[in-house]
Amino acid sequence: MVLVRQNFSEFGMCAKVKKLFRQVLFPFLKDHKDPSLHERMMKMFPKIKNCDLVREREERTVWNGLLTDNGKQIFSDFRYTPERAVRDTFTGNISIDPETFDCTVSDIHIIYDQFPAQATHMGLLYGVVHLDAEKHHSEIFMAEKVILGKKFQENELNIPIKAMPEKGGLNLTYIGLKFYQKVSGDFMVLKAKNTYALELICFL
Repeated sequence: MVLVRQNFSEFGMCAKVKKLFRQVLFPFLKDHKDPSLHERMMKMFPKIKNCDLVREREERTVWNGLLTDNGKQIFSDFRYTPERAVRDTFTGNISIDPETFDCTVSDIHIIYDQFPAQATHMGLLYGVVHLDAEKHHSEIFMAEKVILGKKFQENELNIPIKAMPEKGGLNLTYIGLKFYQKVSGDFMVLKAKNTYALELICFL
């Protein structure tokens, strides 16, 4: 009976962390409809929680698990958008300034024949998720969206963050793609499953 209560307590904590991540990643996924995301995240977070070897059962946390190499690997391997990876369409050398959190992408290569049907442009999104375990708080800091057309030929992009996360805590950097169709000068978001991509870049 005690074990059941312990498992229930830790499951509830994982559910709260899942909800927190769904909310903080909203700028990337607000138009993306994937009914499987909830279930897949709820399978991932208990595995990360189990990497917490510091606390006793019932007191283990996802936050402590994320501080371990195994926990970070599990989190890094998670596919937010199984239908499309960022590297399927957009590749390059990505570097993050650890002081300013600005993102630089060099040696850019865009695979245009991997654009979804009807897509004329691609939106490049960059953001930093700040996690504060002690305050049970998360916040996302987004850069301005970069719209790239099929005539884009530059070799390097610098994407500055608009506001810097606080010192301390854990910072996760993300890059995402959205695809658009330009109609009469307006960019219309395409909402099929394969028109979104989101990947973790690194922990800072």
